[in-house]
Amino acid sequence: MLWDDLHAAITAAQQLVKELSPLHRQLLLYMLDTLAVFASKSNINGMPASRLVAAFQPSLLCGRAEDMDFEEHQIAHRIMVFLVEHQDNFLLETE
Repeated sequence: MLWDDLHAAITAAQQLVKELSPLHRQLLLYMLDTLAVFASKSNINGMPASRLVAAFQPSLLCGRAEDMDFEEHQIAHRIMVFLVEHQDNFLLETE
């Protein structure tokens, strides 16, 4: 991903995180941080971000199962991997 594209994606994700209610935002940031910690030890536990997200994404980011097709599940997976890999960019000032 080019730097401008990465910066734009991070900025867009930051805005969406800011729009969450405080409780939902705290929970999301906690989960992203937890997944990032485990992903950072993937050389030991064999669980890179993509594998961790495969296990947790259906509970963290999805629509109704009957409304989502394969491609939409893949998009949700890529979004979650992005959020986990860049989670340190979403730590926001306490409001």
